[in-house]
Amino acid sequence: MKQFAANYIFPVTSKPIKNGIVVTDDSGTIIQIIDTKGKLSEQPNIQFFNGVIVPGFINSHTHLELSYLKDAIPYNCGHIDFIRNIVNAIEKKIVDFDKIASADLLMKNNGIVAIADISNTINSSEIKKRSTIYYHTFIEQADFFSKQYYDKAIEQFEIIKRHFSVYSLVGHAPYSTSIDFIKKSAEISKNVYSLHNQEAPDEDLMYQRAKGEILQLMFQRGLKNNFNPTNQSTIKSYLPKIVREDLNILLVHNVYTTEEEIKWAEKISNNLYWVLCPLSNKYIQNIEINYKKFMKQNCKITLGTDSLASNRTLSILEEMKFFEEIDFEEILKWATINGAKALKIENKYGSIEKGKQPGLNLIEYFDFQQFKLTSKSKIKKLI
Repeated sequence: MKQFAANYIFPVTSKPIKNGIVVTDDSGTIIQIIDTKGKLSEQPNIQFFNGVIVPGFINSHTHLELSYLKDAIPYNCGHIDFIRNIVNAIEKKIVDFDKIASADLLMKNNGIVAIADISNTINSSEIKKRSTIYYHTFIEQADFFSKQYYDKAIEQFEIIKRHFSVYSLVGHAPYSTSIDFIKKSAEISKNVYSLHNQEAPDEDLMYQRAKGEILQLMFQRGLKNNFNPTNQSTIKSYLPKIVREDLNILLVHNVYTTEEEIKWAEKISNNLYWVLCPLSNKYIQNIEINYKKFMKQNCKITLGTDSLASNRTLSILEEMKFFEEIDFEEILKWATINGAKALKIENKYGSIEKGKQPGLNLIEYFDFQQFKLTSKSKIKKLI
């Protein structure tokens, strides 16, 4: 049995506890949460820490297999050049498995306990099997609006899925994946789905008028022009095709999603999770997402780091710091319980509650006067 105490315990699903104590067994299962009413007496079997104790973080979007591309893609290169660089790097087929393993360890040390991870290959499979982190692998494919690629994508999924224990088939993004494939992949996925959504302005231009740099990029790569515009934005084109009562949908990036579209989407599905990756947006496009439009609609927001190809670190705490105007208890929900609910693992992760194994993080250098993170705040992983 272990007992951890701190200036405050943040269970997430209940109010913060001043000078509280969390009791776990040796497996990390929460046995008891003790409210001392702020009066903690010194005891030899209690470990007291200066800071706040929170649950382990949930990373709602990353690409572990791209970790070897750290510093390989220029900062602020723009979305189109970012795609070109990623494709060119992947086609070289030079993979550094040690760097992928290091990224997994980095996320563990950063207090991340569960991850929604994109995989196009099996390159991360063995590392995930050895990891203590829970991974839901989204096996990502694209058909480029071609029947030939559509069939190949389904075949690839059947091959790749054998290497992962928890997985879903997903499309890459509306600009690279037909609505037919998005619909089919959502049907195959059991209960959780993920899709890159409106991360570049040309996505909507493509669907509304069959124009833009993204469409031209596909033509340049020799893909046939089998795309027909829908005269609507991307999200309005595909979302009604995949909504199901039992399917959680993680929409990733959402940089160019309008407030009207958010309001519309929330009306047609109660199972949307809006994944924000602010540091990645800054790295690729030098743009800051307007998160207030999601809060205005009471959206279920989660946080992701994206990959080391588009981020200098893999830290949910650093992503949290971006939202300095938001109440700490609210942003903590985005980093923990919301992500756990999105992946349907809230029975184990996301909050400090009796019977759960959420992992415990200590946040040091916390501002107790304003109850918020500081630029110096850092993570110490307790469990």
